[in-house]
Amino acid sequence: MSIMAQQLRTVNDVRAELGMTQAELAAEANLKKGVISKQEQGRSISKTTALRIFYALNRLRKAKELPELQFDEITWNLTRQEEK
Repeated sequence: MSIMAQQLRTVNDVRAELGMTQAELAAEANLKKGVISKQEQGRSISKTTALRIFYALNRLRKAKELPELQFDEITWNLTRQEEK
């Protein structure tokens, strides 16, 4: 099934599937818990922060022998970067 045909997942969904708290995911991604909370509330985060969360989720999924996710399978509200 293509990614377009799949329903996008939220960080909260993926985190819950792993049985983790926001604090645990934040520690794994080397971020503050508030950043995870902010993302899960739909507030915007930088792409760098999103990637840190994404890589942490996939490390944790691999440890539980779950398939890795693609970045675009998760909903992200990214901040707009100013063009230079």
